[in-house]
Amino acid sequence: MSDAVQSSQPIEKWITSLSPKVGQWLTPAFSGIDSGRVWLARYINQGLTWAQTQSTSKVQPRVPSQAQQVVGWAHTASIIATTILVYVLSAARYLIITVDAFYIAAVLIIFYILWRLFRRRYPRY
Repeated sequence: MSDAVQSSQPIEKWITSLSPKVGQWLTPAFSGIDSGRVWLARYINQGLTWAQTQSTSKVQPRVPSQAQQVVGWAHTASIIATTILVYVLSAARYLIITVDAFYIAAVLIIFYILWRLFRRRYPRY
């Protein structure tokens, strides 16, 4: 797992080509967002590594000597929970590392929040 977070430079250059003043204004915001994404990706990678080691270390091989050993429901539930955590953290890691997916998800979240605020203010529409 690498911390290769894609830079926001292509989006920043595109915005600067459309409007140089807006591009200059957004440059610090993009660098702050990129550093936040790098920080978040580092912690997601740590959680993903932990979840992968937990899910693989709890699985017992089925050999005849251990076949007699009874495994409880708590053990099975912890394996399922860590496996789900691996999938969730992998999806979150993809969203954070990939610049296109990150900004598309950010725009969708912002539009959803605006829609919910509008619905709260004007419930008839």
